[in-house]
Amino acid sequence: MLYFVDVYANWFDTQLGRAVVRVFEHNGISVFVHPRQAAAGMPLIALGATERAKRLARKNVSILADAVRQGYHITNQNRPPPCV
Repeated sequence: MLYFVDVYANWFDTQLGRAVVRVFEHNGISVFVHPRQAAAGMPLIALGATERAKRLARKNVSILADAVRQGYHITNQNRPPPCV
């Protein structure tokens, strides 16, 4: 399982990210966090910086598409709405 960690779990609630990993591992599912993944870009979109958000999206889509081709499933956790 490739876990796409968003900004919220990565910076504001790191316990959430660790809990997600523990739940998967408890159920016998190995978890991989890609070291090159970028932020999802939602705050950039909210600020109107859509070109910067598109660059992040292109980077992430490339990384995630490669992972899918390698057989990974991708997950993320629900989180509060992004804030600016």
